[in-house]
Amino acid sequence: MKKDLAIELIRSMQLVQRHVRQQLALEKRHGFSMSQIRILSVLSEQSYSLSDLADFVGVDVTSMSRMIKVLEKRGFVSRRTGVKDRRRVDFELTAKGIKAHLKVSEEVREELRQQLKILSHSEAEQMESS
Repeated sequence: MKKDLAIELIRSMQLVQRHVRQQLALEKRHGFSMSQIRILSVLSEQSYSLSDLADFVGVDVTSMSRMIKVLEKRGFVSRRTGVKDRRRVDFELTAKGIKAHLKVSEEVREELRQQLKILSHSEAEQMESS
């Protein structure tokens, strides 16, 4: 029993390490941090305010402000005045941001497909059902 648990723990640690290495490689290839990739993903659905984005990504507003400024300077995100409330500022993807999001998300999906290939049939079924 303890030996099985130890083997599963080692296997899990190896999977986590591989995932971290893949994420770091993804960041390096595309020039985005994982937080910036999440911002692009969230904004691909609709525009959001700074505080809403911070909530979605799980960071404070100050950190989100810094990340948005970088994406804005690089031309991936733009700001616009809120439609219903002119005091509100919303952020949205630019055409360049949409293109970057599509490219990164396709690569992430392909990596996931490759990772799912190594699962046993029962593990794959379990992943699909969750």
